[in-house]
Amino acid sequence: RKRGDFMRVVLGAMLLASSVTSFAESDLEKKNYFGFQYSKLTQESDLGDFEPTAVQFNLGHRFNPYVAIEGRLGFRLSEDEKTVNDVEYTIQPVTLLAAYLKVGLDDSLPVRPYLLVGHSSATAKRKTEVNFFRSISDSETVTASDPSYGGGVALNLSPDVSIHGEWVMLDDDDGFDLTAFNLGFHRRY
Repeated sequence: RKRGDFMRVVLGAMLLASSVTSFAESDLEKKNYFGFQYSKLTQESDLGDFEPTAVQFNLGHRFNPYVAIEGRLGFRLSEDEKTVNDVEYTIQPVTLLAAYLKVGLDDSLPVRPYLLVGHSSATAKRKTEVNFFRSISDSETVTASDPSYGGGVALNLSPDVSIHGEWVMLDDDDGFDLTAFNLGFHRRY
């Protein structure tokens, strides 16, 4: 029920933002942007939370000062492992792929909160290794693909450069959620 209410609020905000008339062309000279971000991922599991890291590259297009569409492609920086009863469990992110509708306050404000709604796909390698008398290992590659949502705050350092921090739900499975806390940089062109 809570998720449905949240999605209604997000859809209402998107409709409101998209109904705002666009500014003059001179105010929107630089409609595209690119950037990158550091991602601290959290994968819930029965063994506790795994927290690998990744880097993501972003490419976006602003329709007006309030609404943009953004694509993201990410890759692993580090894996995370846990050892339980001499069994080692490892999570290695392989790729992150996402597309979002980004809705927020006017892009020209010094500090700008925003919401993200879209879809993401995350591929990871899960490895289990037992070291008793000899090493036995098993691994599998899994992909989680789900609607994705989140929010963040951007700080404009200049008319063309901003930094941001955000939280994103990448995969919403009860007890096995995959979330990311991202810190990044955007450059408009």
